[in-house]
Amino acid sequence: MKRLLALILAALMLFGAASAFAADYPIEEKFYRQMLESAYRGTITFSVSGTQTQAIPPATFLMLKSLAPRLTLEGDHSFMRGDGQATLRLMLDGQSAGETSFLYNDSLMGIASDLLAGQGVYYTAAQGWDAAKLLSALQSDSAWPALWPALLLGQSAPQAWHEKLQEHLISYETKLGVWMNGYAELSSGVEDGVGYSQLQCTIPAQALKAQIKQLLIDFYEDQELLTHLKEVLTAQQAAAYLQPAMQEIFFSLLDQLPMEGNIEIIRRYDTYGKALIDSISLPFPEGHAMKNLTISVTPEETEQKWSFVGQLQDGTDFDISCIPSEEMIYTGSFNLVLPEKAEDDSFVVEEAAIARQIIAFDYNLIWEPGEEIYTLATDRCTRTLQGSLVIKPREGYDAPTQSLSLTVDFASGSSQRSATQLNATLVWRDLDSDASITAALSSKTAAPFAVSSLDNVNGAMRIDLMEAQGHKALMEYWSQRANAWLEELLPRLMPALFTVSPNL
Repeated sequence: MKRLLALILAALMLFGAASAFAADYPIEEKFYRQMLESAYRGTITFSVSGTQTQAIPPATFLMLKSLAPRLTLEGDHSFMRGDGQATLRLMLDGQSAGETSFLYNDSLMGIASDLLAGQGVYYTAAQGWDAAKLLSALQSDSAWPALWPALLLGQSAPQAWHEKLQEHLISYETKLGVWMNGYAELSSGVEDGVGYSQLQCTIPAQALKAQIKQLLIDFYEDQELLTHLKEVLTAQQAAAYLQPAMQEIFFSLLDQLPMEGNIEIIRRYDTYGKALIDSISLPFPEGHAMKNLTISVTPEETEQKWSFVGQLQDGTDFDISCIPSEEMIYTGSFNLVLPEKAEDDSFVVEEAAIARQIIAFDYNLIWEPGEEIYTLATDRCTRTLQGSLVIKPREGYDAPTQSLSLTVDFASGSSQRSATQLNATLVWRDLDSDASITAALSSKTAAPFAVSSLDNVNGAMRIDLMEAQGHKALMEYWSQRANAWLEELLPRLMPALFTVSPNL
């Protein structure tokens, strides 16, 4: 009896250990770790079904239908002894039509591509170098690192870091609230039979500039906050944005920033104190693409409705709404009214006579994250994530009802050394004609395989050591190379169009 009891206890302990081992961290994190620390191989295939769709011109749809089964994307990644390599290949009829390779180690990263200068010609930079400088070189001579990578680093920081950040920001929120009260006006009224009280702040743009300057002074004197932000920024980003010496530079930029008009903030409540609307209206200078924008939040049954309403400088009107729910269901509408230009520039067409093109639809987005399931009989952990977007055109917008669906399947054994599969399918469908375009990914992690090393690359060009003018020339050269690559690829994609008849 004791032996039987011992066996039962051992079995229970084994079962518990297997379940706990499978749940050390989620399967998607296991996949991500294995992909970066070991190796990964994946293939994307394409298919098109149906005969026609109102969303795509007939000739284009037929071309896509003939090309889809001929095209394949292959990708792989491996990390071995401090060197990593990722490669993406475009395959046409089973033969390579273009390849891009990315190499990296602890100090350097490099790229070689048929689109840039051909395989074997590498462009390298220090690890962590801000590649956005290449794009900024075409627009300005600014040497500042782009701000958006810093914001992304903050978003990906641990929850504990965000909680600590919120503690630091409380004093700033309080100061901002006290300042706004100086511009507040109270009023009351009735709308749609509902009584309300309203707090409205109309703030001149110049006053906003002055307040931003005061917040900057407080910010650069707050050593605890600066230290906290440095935890997620690179040394280059911290030097550009977190050094107190940068305060005067920001002051100068604010003084030169063209701001006109007033910022209007409205908060409206009913007689029971329930929020009816929170909104902010922003003006923009003439040189900006946006003319005005109003962001508002209003109650919608048990949820809140977000609205973004405004106008571009060219006269385009837009109205976008979204109602998010806790069940990860998002509904709303999109409305864009474009001023259509006259086709004949030889005479003037009165504005009232010019037709305005409308892009308007309702949408419904559903995301189902799924749960990780462990099956003892097969020793498999699985998880399925699904999402779907349905777009239904509104009156005046000549388009079919469409859907976009995504299914992602993870599967792996309970051991953290077991390879992890990731299969996914993305399908666009015309719900009126049932035409569809599908992209299917089949992939899995694997044992590391041999990679090239940047230490063995000869004649690589260090793009991070170039001046802005060199970046501009390089981008122009890459653009020419990409065009040449495309010209070589087109005859292989559509040979019928590039074949000259012998009778001609």
